[in-house]
Amino acid sequence: MTKRTCIYLILFSFFLIASCAKVTYIGKLLWGETKILWGSMPIQEVLGDKGVKDRVKKRIRLVQEVKEFAHQKMGLSLNGCYESFYRVKDDTLIYLVSACPKDSLRPYSWHFPIVGEVTYKGFFDKKDALKEIKRLQKRGLDTCLQRAIAFSTLGWLSDPIYSTILERHPVIIINTIIHELVHNNIFFKGKTEFNEQIASFIGEKGALMFIEEKFGVSSPYYQLALDLAKDEQLVASFLEELYDELKDLYSQQIPLQEKMRRRQQLFAQGKRKFADLKSMLKTGCFMDLDREGFNNASIVAYKRYLITPDGLLQQVYEALNSNMKDFIKFLRSIRKEKAPHLYLERWLRERPRPTCY
Repeated sequence: MTKRTCIYLILFSFFLIASCAKVTYIGKLLWGETKILWGSMPIQEVLGDKGVKDRVKKRIRLVQEVKEFAHQKMGLSLNGCYESFYRVKDDTLIYLVSACPKDSLRPYSWHFPIVGEVTYKGFFDKKDALKEIKRLQKRGLDTCLQRAIAFSTLGWLSDPIYSTILERHPVIIINTIIHELVHNNIFFKGKTEFNEQIASFIGEKGALMFIEEKFGVSSPYYQLALDLAKDEQLVASFLEELYDELKDLYSQQIPLQEKMRRRQQLFAQGKRKFADLKSMLKTGCFMDLDREGFNNASIVAYKRYLITPDGLLQQVYEALNSNMKDFIKFLRSIRKEKAPHLYLERWLRERPRPTCY
């Protein structure tokens, strides 16, 4: 399919869904995706261009190796992804806006065609993201703005390699490519947090698998991947504890004013705890987590991507003998489940157990 055909399909899709969603927002997203498709260059052209730096070409080749590994060794479908390159003008590809009530950890959500309910809203333009934040704050909601270096079209289009990805450390590149390929293969409609945690889980495990095969377990890359995984676990545990404390507070039958006073105490306490936690972190990936302070939206937004080492996905993975291909195949087989989390819990309880003699 040519670029021009893809563009026509995108614009046609816009007219089909315009009555189901906010025209201006969907239109801007589709126009942004159209510009990406139109402005992408085939990988072979980039690799053959003498004006492109060797460092960029080396990392493009790394992406090609990672995607083939993900396909051959992990069982992920490629759907034509990462066959082209798109240069992003800034260091951020898309801005993600999240929101939450001040007295609840139930995330504010938006509803879109195809993907259903989503607990964040993406913008190509930072000004549009900040405008949305102001709108949400006027409604009395906590808000959070995050930056993303990549996103997935869930297999509907052939995603390019974004320059924002290549600017990162090779370990981050490896993890990100696998993470986004997971979104193209496994998607549960309306389950934002579950989808992100699946991608984070497989991205982390897959990165370690790839690095072990290509660079070896004694390589600096493997050690960095381990350090990153450990940091994520520490931060996940910290956020989980703060989340539970807030949840308990909001469930109490006390005046709203008192809840707001106590929540500020919890946030201040959380900031002090995180300052102590920083000394234990071995990578710089989470150093700015508390830059703008904590609120309900930021807690929920960052917690969305982090996984605990003994969580549900780890239990299912181990029940499948830690075989990544089988794990991915299993998750793909239950994509139609409306409550996948509950399904997995039930499956763990009811699955046949090996008999020991």
